[in-house]
Amino acid sequence: MEFSIRRSYFLDRLSLAARGVAGHSPMEVLNGVLIQVKDNQIVLTGSDTNFTIQNVIVPDADNMLEIRQAGSLVVEARVLIELVRRMTGETIDVVSPDGEMMLLTGQDGNFELVGKPGSEYVIQPLTRPENHIQLPAALLKEIYERCAYATSERNSRQVLQGINIDIADGRIAATATDAIRLARKVDQVDTDAVCRFTVPTSPFGEATKAFGNIEMVDMYCDRRKVQFIFDNTLMQITLYEGNFPDATRIIPTSYISTLKMKASDLEGMLNRTSIYTSSSATTGSIVPVQLKCTADGVGLRVLSSEVGSCKQTFSNLEYTGEDIAVSFNAKLMIDALRGLHSDNMVEINFTGELRPIKITNPDDPTLTMIVVPIRSNN
Repeated sequence: MEFSIRRSYFLDRLSLAARGVAGHSPMEVLNGVLIQVKDNQIVLTGSDTNFTIQNVIVPDADNMLEIRQAGSLVVEARVLIELVRRMTGETIDVVSPDGEMMLLTGQDGNFELVGKPGSEYVIQPLTRPENHIQLPAALLKEIYERCAYATSERNSRQVLQGINIDIADGRIAATATDAIRLARKVDQVDTDAVCRFTVPTSPFGEATKAFGNIEMVDMYCDRRKVQFIFDNTLMQITLYEGNFPDATRIIPTSYISTLKMKASDLEGMLNRTSIYTSSSATTGSIVPVQLKCTADGVGLRVLSSEVGSCKQTFSNLEYTGEDIAVSFNAKLMIDALRGLHSDNMVEINFTGELRPIKITNPDDPTLTMIVVPIRSNN
């Protein structure tokens, strides 16, 4: 293979494809990017078999691509990207005379990299699923940003390590939970399509980061995989199998009391309690924070046998309903507040001392967060 291309453009496209590379795959060839040079385009592919990114470069004035000879080669992604990044000059020439060695030439000199024949690369089938939905890129980004924190990093139920997306009746509902907290975003979408799947969190995040400033993304899905197609790029993610919990059975719809206050005030108080509850401050189990709400006032209390105690009283709030005292993990509540991204008020609905706490942003009804209380002897 042989071609020349604008160096900065090549670097950008390589970096995008490399998002799909595992980094330390037991299959050595998957540590690399597959470069396929065809008569009228270059195809770059990075994959860990469950997440594949493929982008196509077609000659134009922006990339200054000139194709002289077709061919293919696999080159270790990290090394190739760093070399192209550190080279200077506007364009570089790339040649593989034997399909096993790459020669890059620029104004800095000549650089050789050992590669592998393109025929050794394992490409997952990229056939397009039938279900097609066009979605705003901003909506998919927001789903990841609001929900990802609530997924489980390690759980015997693999589906809890992903974000469940349910599209039906012109509505999209995205839900994430690790069984002790839940994040959910529900919004309207302009589609008659029906589909439901659970997408692994990490590759979904990589996909949304790659969307850049584009407005719409073409999504194709079935029960095994989802594809996002945009800007000459295809991203394919293998979906998790299994039944995802029904969020409508978890989120409470009736409450015994409600607290409304500034999100920043609550987060500030919880941050101060972390001095007493963080893992760096304790050596045992989680130290719960107790929130006590009565008609006479609302306050937070922490009692730590290792650090000490603190009591804080809220002001500038609205509280209605029964008296209640609930204990919870402060970090989970802080994560929920940050997931709401509220610059103003937060509403907290209580259903009982050991029943789910619902946290919402009154200015954004599309978002719902749940934190499950914990038992406390205090």
